[in-house]
Amino acid sequence: MDTVNYFHWNTSPEIFSFSGLSVGWYGVFFASGFFLGFHIMRWIYSREGKSLATLDNIFIYMVLGAVLGARLGHCLFYDPAYYLANPLDILKIWEGGLASHGGVAGMLIAMYVYAKQTSDINFLWLLDRMTIVIALGSFFIRSGNFFNSEIIGTPTTVPWAVVFSRVDPLPRHPAQLYEALVYFLLFVLLSFLYLKHKEKLKAGFMMGLLMVVIFGSRFFIEFVKIPQEAFEPIFGLNMGQWLSVPVVLLGLYFMFSKSKSSVKVKHVIFDLGAVMFDWNPEKIAVNFTSDVALQKRIQAELYYHQDWIDFDCALITEKEAIKRASERLEIPLEDAEDLFKQTKNSLVLIKETFNTLKKVKENNLNAYCLSNISPELFTYLKDRNELFEMFDGIVTSGNENTGKPGKRIFEILLERYQLNPEECLFIDDSPKNTETASALGITSITFKGSTNCYQKIHTHI
Repeated sequence: MDTVNYFHWNTSPEIFSFSGLSVGWYGVFFASGFFLGFHIMRWIYSREGKSLATLDNIFIYMVLGAVLGARLGHCLFYDPAYYLANPLDILKIWEGGLASHGGVAGMLIAMYVYAKQTSDINFLWLLDRMTIVIALGSFFIRSGNFFNSEIIGTPTTVPWAVVFSRVDPLPRHPAQLYEALVYFLLFVLLSFLYLKHKEKLKAGFMMGLLMVVIFGSRFFIEFVKIPQEAFEPIFGLNMGQWLSVPVVLLGLYFMFSKSKSSVKVKHVIFDLGAVMFDWNPEKIAVNFTSDVALQKRIQAELYYHQDWIDFDCALITEKEAIKRASERLEIPLEDAEDLFKQTKNSLVLIKETFNTLKKVKENNLNAYCLSNISPELFTYLKDRNELFEMFDGIVTSGNENTGKPGKRIFEILLERYQLNPEECLFIDDSPKNTETASALGITSITFKGSTNCYQKIHTHI
């Protein structure tokens, strides 16, 4: 066969070698995908007000899940008889044998575990954002395969065929580049959807799209790829194609299944402190005294002390709370009284949240208040703000003698006003409180006060 008119690829997999240490193209591409992926997720976390403290863990979970899943997938899908007879050989990853379908299952499990252990991360929220990183990483990996002259295609005479000179003299389908192109275009599409339409998409849609595109394209590209594993085709399809089918079906389920978020919200439940009214214990302490040590004690021994929780739940009176604070902080009773007065005065209405409340009412939705607040503080706010007349119902810890994050106060609200949890949206600044609400079937938003947070609320109302 005349191969003069075809593109010849003879690049060495190794970029350079120094003192026995070699650097290969595949390693560079893999590291590039990992590096860029990390910084993309860092940008997403910062943009959406998520804690960066747990970001490092996600890649550890993801790599371990992908590798373990891919290895087990290879052993169970392609040669179960051998590995069941020789189970210790499953550990010999260095001998080769990884299945991408198993890798997907492993990553899904790993990200589920990570999300469960991270208070402000929702599993589907995480999956949708990780799709951008996965698509980009897949592009780099297939580019690395091309530089290594591996995962090559079947012989062909198409004009764009490539002669992989390090393999043989035959012009072949550049199957790696087919996949790399699909993954890069998918990366662009997912990035666009995230930047422009993420609030309009159902949770899980982007992950479903990733599954459908990656494994749907792989199903067809497999027809022009050299089989990677020894497997007797069934009805003309290899194992990779058969395994792609359930992944595509799962992707379609993620994209089009009815989710809790697709149920129309009829009731919006607002917290008060740090959501409807400014609540900043650190700021209050700084305004009260210039003594840094006392500032820290005020936060720890007043606002985050059990007495404050009891005060919120009306288990102790304001007078008793002031007396105890005076004794604990070792300040005069008059100063403790002044501190409580400054606390009340600091509760300033947050205009943007108030506008959101007005929008709720304009859209003929019901609005409710669910807050940990003492009877004294609640009366102070109610006497000075007309917004409380806009609520269709109010439940406070001071009236019920129980508070968040306990489940009982949520149940009181739902039972008293006969609310269907699936029709409710709960907005609170505490991840523990929103976690309790979510466990009861209530759509919840952990309030950060950011523009993106308000945008998310408005997509529901």
